Amino acid sequence: MDVDGEYFVHKARNRDGALRLQLIESHRIGDADQSDTEDGIGFDEYGAPAFYRVLLDDGTFENVPAHL
Repeated sequence: MDVDGEYFVHKARNRDGALRLQLIESHRIGDADQSDTEDGIGFDEYGAPAFYRVLLDDGTFENVPAHL
C-alpha cells in the first residue's frame, strides 16, 4: 500500500456484502459550513467523534459514522 500523508481507515462493505477497508485521505475530511462540525468531525454529547464529513469527488459531502 502506497499512501502519501495522513488518512482515515473506514470499515465498509462492497456490493456483495464482503468487508473491505477504505482509505480516506485526511484532506477530504472537512466542511465549508462547519455549523455542526469541528474541522469536518461531528461529536456526540460526550465529546466523542460521531461522524466524519467526507468531501466526495463531485463536490458534495457524505457523513461517515465514526462507530463503523
